[in-house]
Amino acid sequence: MDCLVTGPNTATLTAVIKKVGPGGPPWAGKRLGFSVHDGGTDKGGSRDRVGFPWEMVNLRPGGAGEPPEAEVGTCMAPAPYVSVTKGGYAVRHADLLPPPRG
Repeated sequence: MDCLVTGPNTATLTAVIKKVGPGGPPWAGKRLGFSVHDGGTDKGGSRDRVGFPWEMVNLRPGGAGEPPEAEVGTCMAPAPYVSVTKGGYAVRHADLLPPPRG
């Protein structure tokens, strides 16, 4: 992981994928961004959401053929666009300290 940023109820992280299991996506060596929205405690269905790489994100408009993939920088991730269906996330945000005086 090369970046983790939190805000109230949200977190974004990026990491360079080192290894992918057999049959997994071709992500080894790529930096990918993930995001989480903590929807709070709930009973039953989760209100949490996640954002992750998929075929429709991190693409640049291209010409003929498939659009080229855009490079992902540190701390870049798609918005949390998918509902969590099992389990959930807890984001613990801490505000930055005030700048030192003097």
